Amino acid sequence: MSLVDYTIAVRRRPEWRRVRLQPGLWLAWAVMIAALLMAIAPQWFTSANPLEGIPGAQRLAPQAHYWLGTDQLGRDLWTRVVYGAVHSLSAALIAVAIGLVVGTALAPSPGRWPDAWNPPSCAWSMSCWPSPPCCCSSR
Repeated sequence: MSLVDYTIAVRRRPEWRRVRLQPGLWLAWAVMIAALLMAIAPQWFTSANPLEGIPGAQRLAPQAHYWLGTDQLGRDLWTRVVYGAVHSLSAALIAVAIGLVVGTALAPSPGRWPDAWNPPSCAWSMSCWPSPPCCCSSR
């Protein structure tokens, strides 16, 4: 008897191949990249001004020139959506940055001051973080 193991190595498919075959993943990436491009360079997607109304083009239905139609002031809705992506992604990045800073600052606190951070105070502080948006909303 020898100590050598003569088992045949089974060749597995690499993990990236499974990812490559999923069309839903590619669609999700395409949507995210399009939204990012709209936020970076909205002029690539439309040539109209989002604040300028077109006289006589109030409340038009979607058509070849106005992909999403127009509003009551004659402004192109597609243009407004594209230029609005800048503000939406900026707000999302600011919220993530604030959460990262606050979370990084608060995460070591229970280890440093264990008496001050008992489970009820941790639960109270975690339930207070999402409440300001509800308190500031118009409803």
